[in-house]
Amino acid sequence: MRRICPRRSGLEWQERMWNRLKLGRANDERRQSLSASRNCRPKERSQNGHAALLRSCSMGLCCGLQMQRFPSSGGMPRTECPLTGSSRVKGNFHARFLGGCGRVNRPHLPGASFAMRRFIITVLIATMLHAVGCILAPPFEFGHTRAECFFYAFISGIIGFPILFAVLLLPVRAGLRRFMPGCTQRTHAVVAGLLLYALRAAIILVRQLSGVPSLPFQHGYLAQWIFWSVFVIAITISFFWPFDSPRRSSIYDHAA
Repeated sequence: MRRICPRRSGLEWQERMWNRLKLGRANDERRQSLSASRNCRPKERSQNGHAALLRSCSMGLCCGLQMQRFPSSGGMPRTECPLTGSSRVKGNFHARFLGGCGRVNRPHLPGASFAMRRFIITVLIATMLHAVGCILAPPFEFGHTRAECFFYAFISGIIGFPILFAVLLLPVRAGLRRFMPGCTQRTHAVVAGLLLYALRAAIILVRQLSGVPSLPFQHGYLAQWIFWSVFVIAITISFFWPFDSPRRSSIYDHAA
């Protein structure tokens, strides 16, 4: 049962409410100054005219507190402190003060996906060159007709070239970055092309100088020299040559 109290005059009630509001405002300002983060420095004034307590950090997280007063059901003033600023985690109190000042979302680096995309493109280019080279002139290596030879040559390239390039191209790229760290990607591409061409030329020269006859579907050593020269140039350009912007190239070099 509620206790019956004597009725107070309107003037006395207004004075008490005014003193209570002033006391609550002073407590709010004191609480704001104590809850400011040690990692964030205070700034003068924000654009909307409210005095912000937490300055925007160097990584782009704008964190500020703005006290708002709402009437409660019991007549007492109630304060809330929404997060204002350009943060993407506005209102998430667990993300506001974790790790000090900094971005909550880690920026996406395109290095790994870009390297995998170039590897797949290189495999497809090598497979198409191999399949087209096998059907230029009879006799064919993988069948009796051009369609049959193209199909089996394409399937064998899709299966074999990923393994061959993973064993050959990836160690070459890692070695160039290890022993030539100050050179550009174009220099790496030229050196890698020379290494690949020297490796294939050594295999052909050994067979040619040893007097080993070429197989019927190889169409002589001249055709082999022409085909493998075009093949090495295409692989070098598709896998090693930089086609992107300098900023993306630097990100790719650090991430891959």
